[in-house]
Amino acid sequence: MWYSMGERSRWRMFGKHRAGVPVGDAGLNRLFSSLEASFEAAIAAEDEALAGDLAMSLRQGRTLSDVAARSGPVDLIQGSGARLPVEVVGEDFVGVVGSHSMLFPIETAVLSPGSGDAPRQVPVAMLAVLRAVARARGRVTIELMGRGAHRGRLLAAGPDHVSLETAIGELLVGLAAVDWIGFEDGVDLG
Repeated sequence: MWYSMGERSRWRMFGKHRAGVPVGDAGLNRLFSSLEASFEAAIAAEDEALAGDLAMSLRQGRTLSDVAARSGPVDLIQGSGARLPVEVVGEDFVGVVGSHSMLFPIETAVLSPGSGDAPRQVPVAMLAVLRAVARARGRVTIELMGRGAHRGRLLAAGPDHVSLETAIGELLVGLAAVDWIGFEDGVDLG
């Protein structure tokens, strides 16, 4: 049975005790405090789990070129185990620029945290770079995965291949077979 406000306690219900828990002001305060702390801890744990899920979801939706461009210093791991500091990240490649510029297709790149400066991101695709070099008839070295290297003048660049003038004649090289492309005359990436 319910009672109205009394002078000694705010509300009293069903006597002084219920299931062994005092229902006076102190008992209710302890019970509510305990429930509130448990509820707040559950909300904090759920918020943390949701934040972790969101971060994982966002990371899983990013491309390798985006991750490489935003991860700070990055090294490219070559098949020999050698590490090269990545200096530039394009839409579909990573590269080392300078007197011995090299581009590596992003699909086959193996990257790890590096030291030094973070790479510069450039909004250009490897095909655009190759076409610019072909227009200038630039000299390149193309290292193929497990098939050696070929040197010559780049004649043309198609969506899935390049045409290379070599000492043994013209070669058509599928881009899927390319490990890296080195530019003897350097390359301008903007």
